[in-house]
Amino acid sequence: MPADPTPAAEPIVSIAVRVLTAGDDPDGTLGNVHRGQGHVHLGIAGREFALERTDITGFQQHADDTYVFGEGSNVHRPDWNDPRHPPRDVDDLRRHPVYLRFTPPADCLDDDWHLERVDVTVTKAGGGTLSYVALPGDPSLWLGYESGLTVYLDRR
Repeated sequence: MPADPTPAAEPIVSIAVRVLTAGDDPDGTLGNVHRGQGHVHLGIAGREFALERTDITGFQQHADDTYVFGEGSNVHRPDWNDPRHPPRDVDDLRRHPVYLRFTPPADCLDDDWHLERVDVTVTKAGGGTLSYVALPGDPSLWLGYESGLTVYLDRR
């Protein structure tokens, strides 16, 4: 039987997500996402990853935080949030959209989050990178049930 001429897609070893939260919330709280009640997820390569770290109270006003999944992980439950398990590869990036999704807490459905910018860097096994961005300049975007929960990223 002849060998398959299609080369295997290069595996993803890590995903870094830099999130900038705006600082002009009128009541100064930016919602319950900061108290660990709401959730933010990155959708990439056909699955979602939870943006949660134990060393910060996420998404404060003017926050500039980076979440790393896979090699060099700094997220909560790194084994559950690892693009190497199950393995993801660059073909998965081509087949699925890249997005950030905010879910307000169940007891505060009118909660909103003011997102300023998102940068995602995917590192491949061979060391190369792919980059994605949302909101690279003005304007920023409010996420919530009354304005939409998801923002899609573009490949750079």
